[in-house]
Amino acid sequence: MSSATRASRTPPNHRPSQPPPQTASTTLSASLSSSRSQLSSTGGPSSSSSPMLRQSATRSNAVSGSPPAGARAQTQLASTMSPTSSGVPNSSSSGAAKSDSAPSLVEHLCATLVGPKAADRPTLVQYALRILASRITAPTSQDEFFTAEIIKKRFTRQQRTDDALRFAELFQKLGTKSVIQNKWAILYFLLSLSEESAARNASLLHASKDSILLSTSGLPVVQLPSVDQISSALLPTVASASSLAGSGSIETKAESSPLDNMALSQASIDRIHATRAIQAAELRSTSLGGLDEQVLLHDVLFAFQGIDGQYIKWNAILDRFTVDDRLAIAPPVHELVLKLVDLGWLFSKVQEFVQQCSAAPGSQGLLVQAFASALHLELTEFYRLVALLDSHVGHQTTEGNSSSPGLTLRRLAVWTVDPMERMRVLAALVDMCRGLRGGALVTRVHALSAHGDPLVQRTVKKLTNQLMVPIRAMLHRWLFDGELDDPHGEFFICVRPNVPNDRMWHDRYAVREAMMIEHVIPATLVHQILLIGKSINFLRSRAHDRDVEEQIHALKMATPVSTFEDDAKVIATTEALYAQTSRRVIDVMLQRYHLLDHLSAIRKFLLLGQGDFAQHLMFLTHEELAKPAASLYVHNLAGILESAVRATNAQYEPTAQLNRLGVKMLEVSPGDVGWDVFTLDYAIEHPLDLILSPAAMSRYLQLFHFLWRLKRIDFSLSTLWKELIVDFKQFKSMPEVMPVFQKFRVVANEMIHFVRQLHYYLLYEILECSWGELQRAIRQARDFDQLIAAHDKFLNSILAGALLSGSSQVTLGKLRGLLDLVLDFQQLHAALFQAADDELHRRAQSAEVAAAHTREGRWGTTTAEASSEAAHVAQFIQGPLEGASDQVSIIGATFKKLVIDFGVLLGATETNLPLKFLAVRIDFNEHYRRAGLQLYSDSAAAASAST
Repeated sequence: MSSATRASRTPPNHRPSQPPPQTASTTLSASLSSSRSQLSSTGGPSSSSSPMLRQSATRSNAVSGSPPAGARAQTQLASTMSPTSSGVPNSSSSGAAKSDSAPSLVEHLCATLVGPKAADRPTLVQYALRILASRITAPTSQDEFFTAEIIKKRFTRQQRTDDALRFAELFQKLGTKSVIQNKWAILYFLLSLSEESAARNASLLHASKDSILLSTSGLPVVQLPSVDQISSALLPTVASASSLAGSGSIETKAESSPLDNMALSQASIDRIHATRAIQAAELRSTSLGGLDEQVLLHDVLFAFQGIDGQYIKWNAILDRFTVDDRLAIAPPVHELVLKLVDLGWLFSKVQEFVQQCSAAPGSQGLLVQAFASALHLELTEFYRLVALLDSHVGHQTTEGNSSSPGLTLRRLAVWTVDPMERMRVLAALVDMCRGLRGGALVTRVHALSAHGDPLVQRTVKKLTNQLMVPIRAMLHRWLFDGELDDPHGEFFICVRPNVPNDRMWHDRYAVREAMMIEHVIPATLVHQILLIGKSINFLRSRAHDRDVEEQIHALKMATPVSTFEDDAKVIATTEALYAQTSRRVIDVMLQRYHLLDHLSAIRKFLLLGQGDFAQHLMFLTHEELAKPAASLYVHNLAGILESAVRATNAQYEPTAQLNRLGVKMLEVSPGDVGWDVFTLDYAIEHPLDLILSPAAMSRYLQLFHFLWRLKRIDFSLSTLWKELIVDFKQFKSMPEVMPVFQKFRVVANEMIHFVRQLHYYLLYEILECSWGELQRAIRQARDFDQLIAAHDKFLNSILAGALLSGSSQVTLGKLRGLLDLVLDFQQLHAALFQAADDELHRRAQSAEVAAAHTREGRWGTTTAEASSEAAHVAQFIQGPLEGASDQVSIIGATFKKLVIDFGVLLGATETNLPLKFLAVRIDFNEHYRRAGLQLYSDSAAAASAST
């Protein structure tokens, strides 16, 4: 990295802050804890660096150890604890000052512990003062329970179970002593003494297991040399001091004090630390094959940015950074470097994706650009980290302080743990989201928010917030303006501009399933969002309601896009707009466009719910509709319709509904009669066609044809029954026809019973019950979609009840066969009636001729005339009469068989409960059951009786 580049990226150097030294407290335990915590300084980045670097610095201290304290702090502490020449109070000092100084307190404590005349008392004084003057630091978490657990674990590892139990009892008693305040300092001091005693025979470069355990709880515990090693190191210095005293260069005392040895030990400790630093530098140099570590650090920082260095270069074949084979470095160092440069490989992958998105900003959509922008912000934060690391390398090179290694490869590995994880998450997202766009991109990114790692969760949450910025802007405009600003088709709602007006609500606006953001915006909320925009467009185009527009505009001013960053605010705003706009749309349809009145008119006229109107219209049209279809005219039928309206209670219906009622002729085919092409029509205009669509009206016409045919058969059977009553009076002079007409009466009675039961079922159990449910659903509807769904349910229930749905085609075929048989029966009766009437007229004429002959004085009939009359009677009986008798028997038997088959099909195949009960209603008097024929099961009869 060039100096110019480093200068442009590197912030001002940050030096570790060093707190001023403080004197020891009145107790040795407090002095030990306070001295450790106040004199230690970290070797990591300063407090002004980025958060992730500060977090890495904490881990670095735990691994690599704290650097030595400042020279000023050491000098001040040494001057505080040195003998007379170093600032120890002389005999002229006050007693209070002498008794309150740290050396005096330490000497008094040691004399109390081992006795004033003990041989090892000076050694213990030296050791305690050396601890106070050292850079050993206490753990950052000063927890007495944690320290007690360490002591108990140490006893357990040494298989000293009784001592562990005894210590637990003593610790419990210690907790009850309120006089002792700093219990943790006492435990930590005792533990430190135990560690030092156990480490006297160990190597200087190895720490005890308990020290390593303590280092994980805070700053590391530095292992100091033993007393014997320090004494041997101090021998030259003592000899030099003795020679100076003998020559009179310095003033000596008759009796040596332990403080003299302490001053000399402090200087030796400094030399030992300096020697250690030199040895560590030589060891690193040996591991690097003589290469300066700073050069390798610069190459690693270059690799972090995807740039080739002097020894670390990109290998396109291996798709990773590699170290120059000519560089002879130790395998552990080589492996550590390769792990570090993996961060550069991840960085290059993310940077490549960002550059691709930046090269074509308009082709991939706004959300892809937002994703690239969020990644760019993460890379910018990473650049700051690299610049800060480079500043530490430059600072170390400038100072050239060999005793303070500063930034090393191992520290760099610790400091880049979190950046490595964050970059790994970014690279994984780049691979997962490549080729995705719109809501699918947001869904894929947000899916990682369920990851267990808090670092991954924070990173994904930050990226998701950036990705949602374009979505929030589109959502805001759709909710308040009903407009879509989505040039790249990324929003989860789309518009189809070429949809006709009658399908505007159904098809013009729809939800893109592929762009749904289910984890961020649930499906129920998406449905409400869709309805809000559709309602606003409907009110703007049809209702022209200024009040609603002003209310929505006021809410828009109070709800800027920035408030949509809060999910609760989005939900609250959506629900408020949904309730307001949906209620207004329903009010417009019911009050301004009288939707319920139009549905009622359709029920009365097209579904023949107005009984007197349907009966009178049938009476007026049955002769006209029996004519060939080609001979009919619409205006003639329209006049008949108007007469039927004026002659019944239909005349009291609102004029707006009556004006929409008309006659329509279907397409005429050869052989059609008026019954086949006649139908009523009800005119619908926008916006009523949003509910009463052309498809819905065609199903209403299908229902009209079925009900009109059933009405025609009912009317024909009623007329036939009246004719049969007249026949018995008219043809009582012809006794041979009475048995045949009796057969007609029996079959007609069975047909009338079936048709009446079917008609009652359709008009009351299906039509009226469904109409009541429709009215309740309209009153409870919360939005226009529920209004449409209620009407569709009403129409579908009628179609299913009338066997006109797709699943009832077999049963409908049986029913049509029954109705056709009724029409054939009517024609048979008409033919027999005509033949009998002709025969009756012929016989009347013969009787008149015979009476005339008698009045003239002649025989009434001659033998020839009598023979001719007998031949005519025989021909009538053997011809039309016997033929009609046989045919009516066949029709009666066929009709009964079809009724049985129809009832069996209702019970076996139909799932509609009222249809199942129709078979029970047909045989309510058990006429068929007594004849050995069963239309329904006993369970169906019991269920029908219970309902």
